[in-house]
Amino acid sequence: YDLVEKRFIPPSEGGFVVTPAMKSRVSWVDKDTMLVGGDFGPDTLTKSGYPRVVREWKRGTPLLDAKTVYEGDENDVSVTGYLVRSKGFAYEKRNRGTSFYSSRHQIRKHTEARDGVWLDFQE
Repeated sequence: YDLVEKRFIPPSEGGFVVTPAMKSRVSWVDKDTMLVGGDFGPDTLTKSGYPRVVREWKRGTPLLDAKTVYEGDENDVSVTGYLVRSKGFAYEKRNRGTSFYSSRHQIRKHTEARDGVWLDFQE
């Protein structure tokens, strides 16, 4: 979205557009990178029909060519990945909804190198 011109940026100008329409989840990493969970073909959805795979999508590249950065199990309810910014820090978070009532989470400090250690915790 262009905040100055107040318009959505089309793909021809480098905008991100998730097509075809699907159950998806997205999170900005930086101005040129998004984490996307969605239906990328066989074995990319859970049995519940939600994303099982999270990919890192770079501006100007096809979504289907995006690199897989996290996968859950087909029996999970859903899988998500996103970036959280708070008080000058940024953290990467990954979630696996292992049932309707429980989840497994991993978190690490976000760095440009993306090489931090993942810490596990459960709900």
